[in-house]
Amino acid sequence: MKRPLGIAIVAAALALGACGGSRGIEDLGGGVLKDPATGLEWSQSDNGADIDWPAARDWCAARGAGWRLATIEELAALYDPSGAKHAPCGNYDGQPMTCNVSPLFRLSGPTPWTRSDDIARPLIFGLSPLRKGPGPIDGIDGARALCVRKG
Repeated sequence: MKRPLGIAIVAAALALGACGGSRGIEDLGGGVLKDPATGLEWSQSDNGADIDWPAARDWCAARGAGWRLATIEELAALYDPSGAKHAPCGNYDGQPMTCNVSPLFRLSGPTPWTRSDDIARPLIFGLSPLRKGPGPIDGIDGARALCVRKG
């Protein structure tokens, strides 16, 4: 099966360690973080539990004007391939997970849903070294809503 070009580009960038790296994330207070390099504002915390894609989309929209699920490219920009920046992001099989993102994030799972305007099946984006990059998911185990808006 042929992958869409955007997914192939992000996957290649992750493999080469060329994506963003959570550089300089700022805490704006009130549960909002800002990436000054992109101008995007992020919810500091995800929704806190397994969630399906329609509910994740609705959860972000309920935060208020402009809040939505992130694109694959936006999530890739948060991922630090060097591992220098990391934050706890839940447990898997009783073991603590770490995500390669700014420690200012408060994540309960490693795989937020992506905005899926241009693909037939919604994807998650792995922020953990154990599951990094975009991919499909069967069920909702570990899937979260991490919201973004333009700052």
